[in-house]
Amino acid sequence: MLRTGDWEYELDGAGCAIITRWRGNAKQVDVPATLDGHAVVALDNDAFADEFAYDPIALATGHVSVPESVTLPEGVRTIGNRCFDGCANLRSISLPEGLETIGEQAFGGCSFASVSLPSSLKDIGASAFEGCHELASIALQEGLQTIGACAFSDCRSLRAIALPSTLIELGECAFADLTTLESVTFAEEPCVDGRPKRPNEQFRFIDPGTFEGCSSLRHVALPSSVKQIGRDAFAGCSSLESITLPEGLEFIAPRAFASCGSLASIKLPDGVKYIHVRTFENCRSLRSVSFPKTLKLIGDDAFLRCTSLEAVSLPADVRLIAGRAFALCTSLTRVELREGLRSIGEGAFASCRALTSVALPEGLASLGAYAFQDCPALVSVSLPASLEEIGAYAFYDKKRLVMACPAGSFAELWCRKLGYRLQE
Repeated sequence: MLRTGDWEYELDGAGCAIITRWRGNAKQVDVPATLDGHAVVALDNDAFADEFAYDPIALATGHVSVPESVTLPEGVRTIGNRCFDGCANLRSISLPEGLETIGEQAFGGCSFASVSLPSSLKDIGASAFEGCHELASIALQEGLQTIGACAFSDCRSLRAIALPSTLIELGECAFADLTTLESVTFAEEPCVDGRPKRPNEQFRFIDPGTFEGCSSLRHVALPSSVKQIGRDAFAGCSSLESITLPEGLEFIAPRAFASCGSLASIKLPDGVKYIHVRTFENCRSLRSVSFPKTLKLIGDDAFLRCTSLEAVSLPADVRLIAGRAFALCTSLTRVELREGLRSIGEGAFASCRALTSVALPEGLASLGAYAFQDCPALVSVSLPASLEEIGAYAFYDKKRLVMACPAGSFAELWCRKLGYRLQE
């Protein structure tokens, strides 16, 4: 370990200085470009970190974090993990061109209102700016490739994010719980150096929880390169009114849009085969859904409590509607199910209190228990000859219901046994 003045440092293999610790107490700090003739190329892990920032005794006895302003020289390429972590009074940071990497939790809990990132920056580490409550604006430049998990989570003042076309990876919960975030835009450039981007150069995944809890976010258009949307990616975006999904989208994970209470409609592109568990649960303003012709399965609770949903028309390739998939869709008046459907799960349409009639398609083999329980407006049901199993309490009111069944079918025998009225 070497030391000169307030600076402790070590040398890398090329003889360049890596600052390991600042021992000063100044409010304004200009990091030197050289130390003892060695060019400064990096700030190491914890170089400026406030070791007392999370110590309740130190805070109770009047500990004050320094510095307030830091300027880094050209030549610095890396800011290490936790480098400025806990520097609660750091209100200004000047980052040089040539900087390529900001490490994990590098600026956690700092107090600057804005940051200008250089165009040379390629990687922002996990939690790099997490808990920067005063951060209201940040410019993410073309050239940036990676934003790590939780990089900007809990940045309570951030209102807008523009993501560059060079972005390849956006980590889990990168912008989670930004309750003031109103706008997210994705720049899109399909070519690099005049040629189409290769798959490893494309932004293909919205990771789990990326925008979870962004309760002020209203409109999102995803870039055409996106193939997958992760679990809880937009869950709890309660002001989200619209989202444009790309034609190449293939996978939407569980709870991806759960509790998006302002979402009025959604068009799912061809290529999506499964709507997973609770994907649109509690989307109480959702009135219409355009289902893709490639759809094969609708998972448990997929549209649970979508209380404004008025009509459902499923494509022919859907094989399974799982348990409670449309339960408590209290405005649902029309359901169109097509041949190809094999199974309807337990409680799939329970408490759809506005539904008046339903025709179950030929080919359906299994109807789960409570499938249409608590549907008091339901007066007409058509059951197919293909039915082999009907679960307990599948329907609600024997007195009002009129059942249409093929003569001699399992469905007819079941209706007669339980005392349901048969259509003449």
